[in-house]
Amino acid sequence: MIGRSARAPWSRALRATVAVAALAALAALAGCARPLISRSAPYSIAEVSWLGGGALLRMAQVWLPPRSNLSVKPSVCQEVLLYVTAGTVRLTRGAGAYQDLRAGAAYRLGPGPMGEVRNRSRRHSARVVMVLVRDPHAPLDDSFGMPSSPALSACGHAAPPAAGVLPEAPRSLGAFDQPGGQLDATVLLGDRAESGEITPRASLVELAGTASARWSERAHDGSIVAIWFVDGSGTARVGGRAVAVQPGTFLYLSSGQGLHFEPDGRTRLRALVVYSPARGAERWRHGQGASLGPRVRTPS
Repeated sequence: MIGRSARAPWSRALRATVAVAALAALAALAGCARPLISRSAPYSIAEVSWLGGGALLRMAQVWLPPRSNLSVKPSVCQEVLLYVTAGTVRLTRGAGAYQDLRAGAAYRLGPGPMGEVRNRSRRHSARVVMVLVRDPHAPLDDSFGMPSSPALSACGHAAPPAAGVLPEAPRSLGAFDQPGGQLDATVLLGDRAESGEITPRASLVELAGTASARWSERAHDGSIVAIWFVDGSGTARVGGRAVAVQPGTFLYLSSGQGLHFEPDGRTRLRALVVYSPARGAERWRHGQGASLGPRVRTPS
């Protein structure tokens, strides 16, 4: 009796330990069986990293984790350009109208109801480059990029332009010979919407070049150029200053500023260029020699 009662506490402790371990194992197995995000889980908010910009143009890279979304608000004073660089997203506008945008797709949002970019995947992230282009007649206030938009009369429009989600097919302009190599230019969003519904304020061009190709943008009054270097390294001269270029560098050329890019020959060039007003294709088609930019017009 004495020996049996001495062993009793040890037996009870052992049974308790085994029971706890079993419950922990069942909980772990149940956790493995559950999806990372339940079907009823709400969508999270996307992360927006502003690359740079100025008074009339801003560019951002948007990271959309699984089941996340981003609201965008075009207006008569503000145009929104979207370029999907990774994954697939769904763009919805108005009463249930939507477009599925895959990597490589570029869309222009005309004025209209609030839009939403949503990553519906439960496993994969998506990335989108977003460009906000402001009407030069718009008041310079804090509404740039915000859901609230300036009044219609503030942008000089007598009537609202047509609303819509305007897809465009990429158009290759071919290879351009440059000192040291070649540059390929592809118009992602061009000078004129293919549907003809709106008059674009900006065009989006993708450049791909050899590691040694030099590239210039001429100074042009009344024109804004924004450049995001996705790949490539070297030195860019903007006006009288030199800027070290590496992947991720963003440059904003205001009216009257030019650029000359001298690569260091280590990596190939890939860049996204926004032209406002929208004459990107015209500038590249009529570019000559080492200076592929707009022709400087002499005031009459």
